[in-house]
Amino acid sequence: MRYLLLAFVLIVGCSKPQVAGGVTEVGNGFVVITVTNADGLPAKSQPVYINKATFVALGVDPATEPSMTNEQGELILSAQAGEYALFAEQISAMALHYCHFTANDTSRVQMRLAQTASVKSTTAAIQSVAIPGAPRLFIATAGTVDLPAGNHRAMIRDDSGLFERALDILPGSTTTIIGSKSETALFTSGAYSKVRALFANDTALVIGTFGGVVVLSATEQREYTTANSALPSKQVNAVTIYGDTLFAGTDSGITIIPLNGAPQTTLQKDEWVAHFVPTPEGLWYLSMSSVGMINNGVVSRRVAASDAPFSGDPITMTAVTTSGILIGASKKGLYEYRNSTWELYDESFGDLALTTPVRLLQIIGDKIYAGSVDGVFIRENGVWKKLPVTERVQCGVIHGGSVLAGTSESGVHDISSPEQSLIYRASSAVSALSVQEKKLVVGTYSSGVVIFE
Repeated sequence: MRYLLLAFVLIVGCSKPQVAGGVTEVGNGFVVITVTNADGLPAKSQPVYINKATFVALGVDPATEPSMTNEQGELILSAQAGEYALFAEQISAMALHYCHFTANDTSRVQMRLAQTASVKSTTAAIQSVAIPGAPRLFIATAGTVDLPAGNHRAMIRDDSGLFERALDILPGSTTTIIGSKSETALFTSGAYSKVRALFANDTALVIGTFGGVVVLSATEQREYTTANSALPSKQVNAVTIYGDTLFAGTDSGITIIPLNGAPQTTLQKDEWVAHFVPTPEGLWYLSMSSVGMINNGVVSRRVAASDAPFSGDPITMTAVTTSGILIGASKKGLYEYRNSTWELYDESFGDLALTTPVRLLQIIGDKIYAGSVDGVFIRENGVWKKLPVTERVQCGVIHGGSVLAGTSESGVHDISSPEQSLIYRASSAVSALSVQEKKLVVGTYSSGVVIFE
């Protein structure tokens, strides 16, 4: 398997401090290799393979004997000047490192074992995939390979020529290259395959499921369950990161999880929490019985659904206008939060006579899109009309200037286009949508998460 594994090289620069001691032979390079586990602790007695790199391929000779790290996770090697690949592997974790040894000089190399992921091609036209690294280009044939999670650059050759693209590989995922595009599948089975909520920013993807919360970064996966955290329930309906804190909305309250490891707490333990709305003023939450704001770990404002102006009909979804005004939707109408109070914004929305809670509310310019199991509606020039999407809407997001709706029947529709076109066909009902950089993240009720371009 290592021939395939080493075809993809994680390129990390080599620093060159002066290391005590000297080379064993004239013309050799002297290197101190430090290997750590994913948690940053020394990888003791870790086998490390060192291989001379070639232009055409990169691999480990099965007969090659590895060198072992000491108790501090260090390994000291002397080798002839040239280009090398260093390889360390554990169960579901590996480290690949490309480095140039200089004659009569010293180098220090840091290798950290990371969770692996799979990359495959289902397009027959793809002839090869490569990871470029000065001064060589290492080629891998099309097929399925494993490589450490992280950010990679790839060169792909197909019938149309050679093109470059980014490969952002998440731990435990399977990324499929389809021409110049790719799809990444996560948690297609198991405890985290039933997705309820998504949140994404530049550094993390947070997934709320029927089994708890998963936080994925470029090289790390954290899991929060009822067994290892303050979560009061496995059912997580809403997730977000606000500041340096993870918030999880469950059917038994809001769990606050500081990402720096500080103590966790749970608020509003008797409320079924459905949605979060980050604003500069604080973090709004929506539950079946109230709408409130969290500041500094406590609820600073709260209006019960039984109080005015809602009178027993709670807000179930919110959006923010271009001027920064928070708009909330209930079956009775649209409300706006202005001057520290909720006021009726558009009573005509109540004339639509929705029978189910609003699951999509998005605003682009002067247009407002709303969706529920009853269908999709648009408010334009102060007038509401129903759009021709006949499927039951479960969620929505703005992506690249378009309003996308996730449905329970076919997948994701662009409801802001005249054709209401289907842009992604899901294998099961779509339950959550988010955007990470320029990629759309789709959560489903029974088949995990898909990230695609």
